[in-house]
Amino acid sequence: MNGIPPVMKRVALLIPQYNEGKNFDLLHRLNYFMSLAKEHKTWMDVILIDDGSTDSSFLQIESFVREHPDAFYFASVKPNAMKVGALYLVSEAVKHEYVILSDFDTDLLHLSNLPASLDILDKDLRQIGCYFKMIPFSGSGSCFRLQQLEYSFARMYYKFHRKDNSVPVMPGAGSCFKRELLLEVYAFHSGLRNGEDREATILALKMGMETMYTKDVLALTRPPLTFRTLLTQRNRWYLGYIETFLKEKEFYMKMLVRFKRIGLRTLQDALGIVGLLLLPLEILLVSLISIKFAIYALIGVYLTSVSYYFLLFLSNRDERIEIKGRNVQLIVIYPLFWLLISFLAWWNAAMAYRRKIGKKEDGQGVVIALRNQDQDLLLEEAANEN
Repeated sequence: MNGIPPVMKRVALLIPQYNEGKNFDLLHRLNYFMSLAKEHKTWMDVILIDDGSTDSSFLQIESFVREHPDAFYFASVKPNAMKVGALYLVSEAVKHEYVILSDFDTDLLHLSNLPASLDILDKDLRQIGCYFKMIPFSGSGSCFRLQQLEYSFARMYYKFHRKDNSVPVMPGAGSCFKRELLLEVYAFHSGLRNGEDREATILALKMGMETMYTKDVLALTRPPLTFRTLLTQRNRWYLGYIETFLKEKEFYMKMLVRFKRIGLRTLQDALGIVGLLLLPLEILLVSLISIKFAIYALIGVYLTSVSYYFLLFLSNRDERIEIKGRNVQLIVIYPLFWLLISFLAWWNAAMAYRRKIGKKEDGQGVVIALRNQDQDLLLEEAANEN
């Protein structure tokens, strides 16, 4: 192990990547991370992590850091550690007080606002960290614009969780953690990839930790631009939700009994999911009673949903600044978009989980899994004589 960043800076930004060579403009992204490291060189180290890639991306990044000795740090984890393992190993190796977790395709804006939030976190020992404002960008078309609405609505729910200083998911694409507390959380993580950020968040809440929303730091994420790729993404997200819920169901139920916001939100999710999965049966049963009544009922549910989303949209101006002009009109079709994607994705996730039952799981717990296999971590300094 060589090239570990010296303990001089408060924060390390960790960017895991796996086989990204063909998915994105790799050189453009590497130049972006180099500029980010230069912009915040006085207080933050940037560390790219290759998580056992099998394509050419490792060699391309290695070549880049040799050509640019003042770019960033480069860590290599072999074999693939399912992202969580890679983050755990690098977090354990560095000595920074805080680590920011983000994705290879995510841009981070206004990071200069983060130190103020860190000062608040320093004063509260219960706080594990903060999560940034997630905004889809760099896209066009109806699929992209509907996701802009979706992310906006999701952020509006943060207000509901403010009382408990909780959140269902601290996004893996834009969150900052106290490093030592994150390592405590990862020690109990299953290591499963599908919902790694959701599971880490729930484990932190289970351990009595709290979190906060830092909305003046932006995480600009590149969402799927077609409905097919969006459905693939949601299949994975919802499978991760199922895995996390079943692993931590006792905690979820405890929060529900105590009327905590996480428990109430989970109950809302559960009722909605069951209603979605049984939707064809529900429509059939109502139609057997009266086709006319079924039609009126469907129209009524649709109009109620549109009204709900319009009211939600108007309720929080700060979380809808990216929704402008004609995009507002998409609220009229948003309930149909949500219904179709959610119905298909939850059924796919449920079937995927059913297929996994009885099979050997990939995750054994990050710490246990990494100690039971040959896991090499190499840190190469791509300069940080900053």
